[in-house]
Amino acid sequence: MEAMLISIESFTDTRGNLIVGEFPKTLPFDPVRFFIVRDTPAGGSRGNHAHRTNQQILFCLTGSMRVKVYDGKEWDEFNLLPGSQGLYIPALHWGEQVYLSSDTTLLVLASEIFSAEGYIESLKELDSYLANRKL
Repeated sequence: MEAMLISIESFTDTRGNLIVGEFPKTLPFDPVRFFIVRDTPAGGSRGNHAHRTNQQILFCLTGSMRVKVYDGKEWDEFNLLPGSQGLYIPALHWGEQVYLSSDTTLLVLASEIFSAEGYIESLKELDSYLANRKL
């Protein structure tokens, strides 16, 4: 599965907007962990790694951000704004988030609990890992 935008149901009335996700109906995995990133300066970059087996879905709650994703062959770029879309990033995909405003808040749902051993910290390591998997 490739990185892709996922639409989440949204209901709007005079009271405001309600965005609803159901597991596993809406998402490609059942999250077991979440984290929130905020107070990153405008222009700041986070992520800059891949995961061996962990999958993630990124939701921009406030502000705006650009996410670059590399699958070992090509780069895709996604703009995230608050609303009813999240970005699914599969395992073995490099992700870089660039925060376009200082008020950006990012919510990340993860398929696994944190494990430092599950991280791939360089593009060279990711390319090598992917090449060796194909042999």
